[in-house]
Amino acid sequence: MHTERITYDDTIVRRFIFASILPERPRIELGDGTYVSHLCTFIAARRIIVGRHVHIANGVTIFDSPGHPLDAERRTAGMAPDPEDIRAVCIGDKVWIGTGARIFPGVTVGEGSVIGTGAIVTRDVPPYSLAAGNPARVIRSLRPARDGHYAPTLPATTIA
Repeated sequence: MHTERITYDDTIVRRFIFASILPERPRIELGDGTYVSHLCTFIAARRIIVGRHVHIANGVTIFDSPGHPLDAERRTAGMAPDPEDIRAVCIGDKVWIGTGARIFPGVTVGEGSVIGTGAIVTRDVPPYSLAAGNPARVIRSLRPARDGHYAPTLPATTIA
């Protein structure tokens, strides 16, 4: 595993971890105007894409792989995760991810969405949605209705 750290005034503020056991070269892409706060961790085995003008609060973890095979024998042998378990993560433009949230492999967070503090996001979040909880659920839409008022609160459902 290869780790890159970004420093500011000699203080480590972010960690980017790239899996070295895999044949592909992992990529982490951060869009223009994106802010990543302290103690955030990005773990990439394939690809993590973060859009433009995204705000990522303290202690957020984003990862595209379980890190190890799910099979105990393969895990004990130090093998890489199964390729089908490595799934890119995509964070859309203008997203806000709250403190301590976890974004799991294969998740897409739609443009303009807000992820609540401590949310465990295991499924896609539609654009302009507020999602929170463990597992994260869409709480409501963030799109204003035609009359300029925000849409009513949605029933709390597990993200499909």
